[in-house]
Amino acid sequence: FTTFASSSAFSAASSSFVAALRSSLTLVQINAADYDRRTCLHLAASVGNPSVVTFLISHSEIALNCCDRWGHTPL
Repeated sequence: FTTFASSSAFSAASSSFVAALRSSLTLVQINAADYDRRTCLHLAASVGNPSVVTFLISHSEIALNCCDRWGHTPL
């Protein structure tokens, strides 16, 4: 996975704005991670954002089992 994704994608993932996330993901890799190796899916799941989680897992290239620096998967 790629580290240091666009902050706009991470902001969108932790909010409820699927449209903003959709446009942000055209600019970054869907499995990009932040400094804690958390992906957009990690962030959306951690804040309890089902619409964003559903949107993200609808992409075939999403990494469902990637681990953050603490060894936790997004789901």
